[in-house]
Amino acid sequence: MGNPVNTPSTVVAGGDGATERELPFKVKAVLGKGMAAFATQIYAAGDLVFSEDPLLVIHAPQPGVAVMYNDGQVAALRAMEAALPRSSRAAVAALSNAFGDALDSHLVGTFRTNCFDMDGKGAALYPTLARLNHSCSPNCRHSYSHDMHTNVHSQSITATRAVAAGEELTISYIDIRGRSTQDRRELLLQRYCFSCDCGLCTAVSSNATLRRFMPSA
Repeated sequence: MGNPVNTPSTVVAGGDGATERELPFKVKAVLGKGMAAFATQIYAAGDLVFSEDPLLVIHAPQPGVAVMYNDGQVAALRAMEAALPRSSRAAVAALSNAFGDALDSHLVGTFRTNCFDMDGKGAALYPTLARLNHSCSPNCRHSYSHDMHTNVHSQSITATRAVAAGEELTISYIDIRGRSTQDRRELLLQRYCFSCDCGLCTAVSSNATLRRFMPSA
């Protein structure tokens, strides 16, 4: 399926000596949006863009129970961050903290801003995946997988439609199915501290509730 020339990169958390393959997209600053990821090649629907292993993980106390960021979980997060090699700590520090001074810990704010759910098993931080911005009509989706043998909790990015070289790669941070523009914006503001101004939200017709299938977050 898809373009046979696409070779998705895998960014692996590791020591200072760990290498990263060249990513199939370019991350650069965009006025008013911060950092954004742009495709450097063509993708067809179903193409795997890349996959990534996490740098930081908080496990849920039990499946289906939300991460509450209690003292024990925050202490474990700090210990994991302190144990990372210098390059990995720098990758975490370079990410945004949408909560600012509202939280006691800058690290917790950064984690909450950029982490992704692990199918109810907890939350994990993927520093490269975190560079993909949200859209209510995304061209990619992210999916979680857990390798029982290596105990690695990876996330993969897959194109949901044709993507041109130079086009921004976007995902949905929330499940947008059945939500009106106002509902989506309120939820994103509550969870991620921003009001969405993607093409769908700013279009005149976006006030209608989405009824067609969209990829889940």
